[in-house]
Amino acid sequence: MNYIQCNLDIKSFIYLGAWVLLFIPNFAAAQDFEPASDTPFLDVKAGASAFADIDNDGDSDFLMIGNRRIFNLPQSENYIAKLYKNDGQGNFTEVLDTPFKGLEQGEVVFADVDGDDDLDVMIIGIDYLFNAYTRLYINDGDGNFTDSSPNQFVGVYAGDLVFADVDGDNDLDVFITGSTVAFQNISNTSLYINNGSGVFTKKEETPFVDVQDSSMGAADFDLDGDIDLLVLGTTQVPGPITEAYLNDGSGNYTVASQYEFEDLTSGVISFSDIDNDGDDDLLLAGTSDGGLTPYTQLFMNNANGNFDKVENSSILALKFVSSIFFDFNNDGLMDLLMAGKNSTNIDIFAAEDKETILYKNIGNGAFEMVEDNVFPQLDFGHLANADVDGDNFEDVFIIGTIGQGVDFYSDLFLNKTVISAVSDIDNDLLTHIDIYPNPASDGTLNIQLDSDIYFGGKINVLDMLGRITNVNTKIADSNDVSLDVSELTFGYYYLVVESAVSRRIKKFSIVR
Repeated sequence: MNYIQCNLDIKSFIYLGAWVLLFIPNFAAAQDFEPASDTPFLDVKAGASAFADIDNDGDSDFLMIGNRRIFNLPQSENYIAKLYKNDGQGNFTEVLDTPFKGLEQGEVVFADVDGDDDLDVMIIGIDYLFNAYTRLYINDGDGNFTDSSPNQFVGVYAGDLVFADVDGDNDLDVFITGSTVAFQNISNTSLYINNGSGVFTKKEETPFVDVQDSSMGAADFDLDGDIDLLVLGTTQVPGPITEAYLNDGSGNYTVASQYEFEDLTSGVISFSDIDNDGDDDLLLAGTSDGGLTPYTQLFMNNANGNFDKVENSSILALKFVSSIFFDFNNDGLMDLLMAGKNSTNIDIFAAEDKETILYKNIGNGAFEMVEDNVFPQLDFGHLANADVDGDNFEDVFIIGTIGQGVDFYSDLFLNKTVISAVSDIDNDLLTHIDIYPNPASDGTLNIQLDSDIYFGGKINVLDMLGRITNVNTKIADSNDVSLDVSELTFGYYYLVVESAVSRRIKKFSIVR
């Protein structure tokens, strides 16, 4: 299950060894996010960001790019790439003299491309001289990065990138898409194969359509055990397109014409297991008619490798959209945050009808809007999430355009969700669970239960997108359970222990 997307936050590496709080059906959560105070982050337009533990100290650090667009600054200073280290309490300090190039209209994705158990980073975007860039920076393990890729990849902007193990050799390959030349309708979609050491070779003769203003999603959506690809964007014809590609297991792709989705551009593709049934469901959003009409549609994977539309969904149609699935209230269900414009106004700078909406997952793939959230209303945004302060709740970083389209915004919002009882709770259900070792490195995770209420129950392991892995077991009449986690790759996971009357969720990590 080696795949990382820039907009899932996959792409979000969580506090090492953090414990998730106790949740049983009688508990409720009241969401409450608040802007962090005294942060060093800069307001930017056309920005992107990602969290990752770059120095292996157990907290989530942060990298952002974008254009400050301050008119009395030289353009070279307006285009930024800023790296910040976290002290573990959510206080960030800028790292100076990094090798990152200031870019806008790009993406930032962390991944361990060379198998040395630290997080490297790839960045795409356009610089102040209107040159398109794709750069891979290798981490030395202490958060120091070196540019390894001046000639490895085609430079792109207004695109996307996705890491995935497409050929089953246990390293991360990468899809890259976007515009290659500024102010011209020249775009590219490429797959680069990793040799295991972070050296990539472009795969020739692929069926992928060249797109810009694009988004990609990698998931095993036909449930055959390998990573397929979904792409949306504007082609060179030009025109919007959404196209699926199936993998044969060796990294060879074919167009999957059986999947019929709305042709979209300037949108998002977000895969997540929103109903916890072990397969990847899908959110598509964007516009299909030159930026006029917003479109958002949720699809449920029907366990046969096909998708069914969710009719009468509560999710608002948005264009110029960004989104992330994340579990904001730690109830084991993937919630949704979206930002964009709900309007058919052709004026992209209009201030009206901008929305930033938090949706709570209420089970079975249904969502309800969380009222009175504090997030600014914006479009042309970028969203990222991580637990930055070690309180076991996912915080959110938001970049976007507010007001009349010339006001730019960036801020960190701390998750202050409060868990409260809504009915009488049997004290016998307030059980304790220990897991060790955490992080796990030898292929075994031990679970110690202090109550027999879990006897006859089950244990599942979910990845950070909420997808059920193939690691699971039944709980016999024993308080001590050993779980084989040898097939899990380096990263962070949820352990879900549940019976008919109780459920506990813990976070743990795998290191090799």
